[in-house]
Amino acid sequence: MKHNVGIRFILKSQLLLFLLAIAYGCNSFPEARIKSEIDQIASKYINDKREDVCTINASSERKDRIILRGETTVPQIREDIINTLAKSGIDLIDSIIILPDTSISNKYIGVVTLSVANLRKEPMHRAELVSQAILGTPVIILKEENSWVLVRTPDKYISWTERSSLVLMDRHEFSAWKNEEKVIYTENSGWAYRSADEAEVVGDLVSGAVLMKKGESGKYVNTTFPDGRAGVIRKSSSDEYPRWKNDSLVTADEVIKTAFTFIGLPYLWG
Repeated sequence: MKHNVGIRFILKSQLLLFLLAIAYGCNSFPEARIKSEIDQIASKYINDKREDVCTINASSERKDRIILRGETTVPQIREDIINTLAKSGIDLIDSIIILPDTSISNKYIGVVTLSVANLRKEPMHRAELVSQAILGTPVIILKEENSWVLVRTPDKYISWTERSSLVLMDRHEFSAWKNEEKVIYTENSGWAYRSADEAEVVGDLVSGAVLMKKGESGKYVNTTFPDGRAGVIRKSSSDEYPRWKNDSLVTADEVIKTAFTFIGLPYLWG
């Protein structure tokens, strides 16, 4: 059965290349047909459009040449499209951008520096809120548009957030940040203070926020935000990040215990 499926796929591909060759031999430009082939190739690699991008189109520069424009997060899509069209003898100009486009900036890694960064479907405040990212979360910056950046979060979802929500880093800066000793905030919400007298607030925090640890002072931990702000948080409201990561067990009892701490809190998407 698998052998027959493979043969049918090969025959289908050969037929498509034959039709493309005929079309070009007649000096006609089958843009719709090529776009259909591009979409078919993209569908082999992208199962969830929330996790990858492919906006590649073909247009004619003249009767015997086409230009491929657009962008994708999957380099194999670009390779497949070029190889497939080239086999039919089409003269191509490749203007496809692979995201992240590191030719524009080498600072394509961001770390969330707000307590909670809003992630939206489009680069505008009125757009649908699709998710959020907590302080200390690293993201890949795929591209920028005015004051917005298209990012991919660690769970692979792609969305837009304001550039001011992040501190941008290159690979070396991110590596240095990643290797810093860290603490994680464990209360549902709270504050980082300028000093132990708690007279001045540096920033608000929510559960899961990750900060760099810079020492201890009695009942407080000296911390630094990803953007360099310094402050202290209570030891009782935090944990050493490696210990928390290794000791955290996802059990039914722990899930229920955590859920009860949210009673009475408003639900954002409610």
